[in-house]
Amino acid sequence: MTTLNVRWEPAEGKVKEYKVFYVPAAGGAAEAMETVAATATSTVLRGLLPDTLYTVSLVPVFAETEGRRQSENGKTRPLGGVKNLKVTEPTMTSLKVDWDPADGAVRQYKIFFVPVAGGTPEEMEQVPGSTTTIVLRNLKPDTPYTISVLPIYPAREGKRQAENGKTLPLGGVTNLQVTNPTHTTLTASWDAADGNVQGYKVIYTPVAGGLEIIVSILLYC
Repeated sequence: MTTLNVRWEPAEGKVKEYKVFYVPAAGGAAEAMETVAATATSTVLRGLLPDTLYTVSLVPVFAETEGRRQSENGKTRPLGGVKNLKVTEPTMTSLKVDWDPADGAVRQYKIFFVPVAGGTPEEMEQVPGSTTTIVLRNLKPDTPYTISVLPIYPAREGKRQAENGKTLPLGGVTNLQVTNPTHTTLTASWDAADGNVQGYKVIYTPVAGGLEIIVSILLYC
């Protein structure tokens, strides 16, 4: 993305050194130059612009003169994105995001997330470039999200990759049972609902009709 490999056959004669010139083919920047030893037949140009066509020229330098300049074009690769992006392990309010790292010296990743249907601004989390996973929390239940991961390089941004995931709906209790009847009481029991339940409302009314009664049960940690 920021380098080009340059190779050549040695020039004839007693070469003192080689000068390697390089400049974006479209212009807009001054021509840069590096020197390499006379015994070298290759070099790596570093610190180049990504996704940019360069004109690279080689000049052999002899004791008292310079040889003929030879030129060739080469293009650096574009900054890439993450690979194998996955959204997994949904809960009612969270989604796990995993990816394989983007190529190059990634400084950090930005993770953007927003409901697919819109209606709220896009939110963003950041992780270091060495991290390839995050759990997004405090999401809305039963909601499809579009999640994008963007690699950040020292000088610019890479390519954003996106994947969808959906949080689980709010659930109900299971195994509800009504037992131990007396003349004026019934015992209701159930298995807890999934998630961070704050309390339960127990609603009961005579089957034949009558006043509906609601009892609130608050849960404390």
